[in-house]
Amino acid sequence: MAVEFLHIADLHLGLRITRFDESVVGKLQEARFQALENVLNEARNRPTAFALIAGDLFDDNSVDLATSERAHNLLNSFPCPVFVLPGNHDPLCAGSVWHRTPWKHLTSDNTVRVLCERTPVQATVGVTLFPCPVTAKTSHADPFEWVRPDGHVAIRIGVGHGSVMDRAQLPEDDHPIPLDTPARRGLDYVALGHWHSERRFADDRMAYPGTHEQMRFADAGFASGWQAYSSKQLDEFAGAGFGNALRVTITAPGAKPEIESLSVGKFRWREERREVMNADDFNRAFAELAQPDTPTERTLLRVKLTGVLPIEQIARLDGIKAMLSRYVWHDIEHASLSLAPSDSDVAALRGRGMSGRVLTRIESELASSADPARKAVLEHARLVLYRLSKEAEA
Repeated sequence: MAVEFLHIADLHLGLRITRFDESVVGKLQEARFQALENVLNEARNRPTAFALIAGDLFDDNSVDLATSERAHNLLNSFPCPVFVLPGNHDPLCAGSVWHRTPWKHLTSDNTVRVLCERTPVQATVGVTLFPCPVTAKTSHADPFEWVRPDGHVAIRIGVGHGSVMDRAQLPEDDHPIPLDTPARRGLDYVALGHWHSERRFADDRMAYPGTHEQMRFADAGFASGWQAYSSKQLDEFAGAGFGNALRVTITAPGAKPEIESLSVGKFRWREERREVMNADDFNRAFAELAQPDTPTERTLLRVKLTGVLPIEQIARLDGIKAMLSRYVWHDIEHASLSLAPSDSDVAALRGRGMSGRVLTRIESELASSADPARKAVLEHARLVLYRLSKEAEA
């Protein structure tokens, strides 16, 4: 009675991103379809009984007809049944995408099926799905409350969309899912969506695959224009996880699932933070970026520079940006970078309370030390002191 299937979630087709120019936004939106095509190839290349999409196929219910039809046609081209669960971004409610063409016309002849009811569904011989379609953006109710354990005659798989309550800081209205759901509900596997990076719970009996295509940089301070519908903006919803799908194998009722993580995403959102204290640091940082570990045509690059730098090196930034133009998108943030201080700049610190006392101590040790390595450390400390004092003034 073994079964092997694919588990994906949070595709957010029709994603709205406003941070980038139109050409980049178009590439990011198209990448989400290309990543779904990679999932299709996984289904074609290896035996796959069915595929589960555990919520948020679309970014919202106002998705345009072209995007909706393209998704419908792509999912119908899978070589196996595809079961789609409405999520909190595309809930099953008035005005839902699921009530419009082409989704409202699905028949038993379609490969794709929308899980619209809380009722058991036979996915294949010996495998029963227990779907928990989302009907509102938020809810305090456990989505799996309706599921009752039985004698485990078949392999039982729950399909839900919400937050596993693994800590107190999580929002209580985010479709809360207890940590013990597999055991409490008699489920061999719980396929979840909503969190955008891969997570596993309950001895691999409950898992999130994360989004199939990365959605933003990990730094929550960088706004991409996309927002989760959760009442709290946590890292789990940031969309910074790599593009993954899960291939799950269950050999028999009660057996532990075997989970394989598959990389299906197209783009990588790469962040680099570099502290530069001199020209050598600056040159080294960008020499490494000139030899990327992933293809530049598949990478969005964001570099944040901190530290101090001679003014002539600051003038080189335009040339550096031209060098990075082969990336899909790039940005160098240097607002936290200070110009290297002159002797008069450093001297101005001497009368400033604690900073002045620390500077006096550093300069005293510089004057008395004969060790070149020690002098280098002290010079670095003086630059750091200057940078911190400039940040305090800002």
